[in-house]
Order: sequence, then C-alpha cells, then structure tokens
Amino acid sequence: MPARSRVETRGRSAPTSGMSVSVTVGLYSAPAQCVRRSASHGGSLRDWRAVNTREGPVLESRPSRGPAIRIMAMLTAVPTATDTPVTLPKTPTGITGLDEITLGGLPQGRPTLVCGSAGCGKTLLAMEFLIRGATEFGEPGAYITFEETEQELAQNVRSLGFDVEQLVSEKKLAFDYIHVERREIEETGDYDLEGLFLRLGLAIDSVGAKRVVLDTLEALFSGFSNMALLRAELRRLFEWLKQRGVTAVITAERGDGSLTRQGLEEYV
Repeated sequence: MPARSRVETRGRSAPTSGMSVSVTVGLYSAPAQCVRRSASHGGSLRDWRAVNTREGPVLESRPSRGPAIRIMAMLTAVPTATDTPVTLPKTPTGITGLDEITLGGLPQGRPTLVCGSAGCGKTLLAMEFLIRGATEFGEPGAYITFEETEQELAQNVRSLGFDVEQLVSEKKLAFDYIHVERREIEETGDYDLEGLFLRLGLAIDSVGAKRVVLDTLEALFSGFSNMALLRAELRRLFEWLKQRGVTAVITAERGDGSLTRQGLEEYV
C-alpha cells in the first residue's frame, strides 16, 4: 500500500524545533536540522513542520494564535539510499513555504486531505491553492462547497487581493454550492451520490479544471443516515477523482483523537 509522509527522529517519537531529523515526503528522504519553516499564507506568518500523530505523520502549521492546520497527502513509498531517486510528479500550490517542505507541492493527479479545527484556515488554503493555480500556473480550478456560497468565499479573500469574480468570468474558476440539509431530504430505498458526480464533472468540464476542491466533504454525513452506503460512495468518489487526473484538496474537520471526524483519511 502507498506510504504516507513520515518523520524519523533521534531519541524521541516527535520532533521539536532544532532537532536533527529525517523528513520523508513523497519519494525523498531528506535530513534536516530544523523542521520549522516560515511560510507566508493568507496574509499571516505560518510555520510548517512534520509531526508524528497516533494516526501517522502529518505536516502541521501552527500559527502564533489560533488552532493548527494539518495536511496528510497520499504519497508513495520511499526508496532506500541505494535506489535511484524517482521524482513523484507534484502540483505546486504557489504558497511560499508549503511547496518547499513538500518538495514541490501536492501529489499531482491525486487527492490530498487537509484537516483541522474550525477557523484554522482550511478554506483559505484551499482557495489560495485554486487561485494561484489559475493565475500563476495556468491551471483552472473547480470549487465544490457545502458550507459557504460563492459570494461568501469571494468576499473572504477579497481583502487579500484576489478577484474571484474576474477569474470566474474568465473561465479560470468554477464554483458550485451544494446545500445539504437533513430536514429537506427524504430517504426512500437505495440511493447513491451520482448527482454529486454529475455536478462535479460539469464544474470540471466547464473550465477544463486541473485542480479541484471539496470543502468540506464531511457535510454529507449530516444529510444522510445510511453511513455504510455513504462511505462506499465516498470511496468511489476518490477513485473517480484519480481517474479524472485532477489534483484535489479535500477539507475536513479534525476529530477527537483522530485526523477527521468521519475517518476520511482511510480513503486518501
């Protein structure tokens, strides 16, 4: 099975700033003296570091104030020192510091899970990932939102100098707000998420999207009661994203003692 990023330390299970560590991300294992790196993100200073958790190693940004944000990406196994290094195709995020510590960005054509507590900046990171892709790398993006409307998202990043409305008019970004309200849903018999697949496919095709954001996918769990069926459909959704060859960011709320509330890390 694919291995996630990992951290090897000397004498401790979790690294601290200034320690001699080996940070493994993607197909490379690189020594480092300090795993903290400053990165300008969303107009504020954030420090990215690799840390060990009970669910496995993750990349974490812990600002001076507010909750932390964690990233777990689907990465392949790391070769030994005698192997010839093989480059894992990456999609640069355009976020200074994050691309450096991930050795080039997020895994290209694969989903990456971004999880954290409410207000830690998951949506802002996802928006910047799409906007910089469209403006700096010529990669259009599709944003599927289950919580905030396109107008609310555009207003949130306007103060950072991002003109979302212009990018939409230029066919560089596409948005689709999917409202999920349990009181408005009547479940009868078997069902699937084919409607979500159709809307996501339409958003991707409308701009030729290379990047996709699903924010936040866990909203589906509040709208449907058949958890077994929903999880099977989510697994199918992740596979569908890979088949489309898009680089996807999926946001989720941090769980109590786990990376996400609904265990989405199982599908990445």
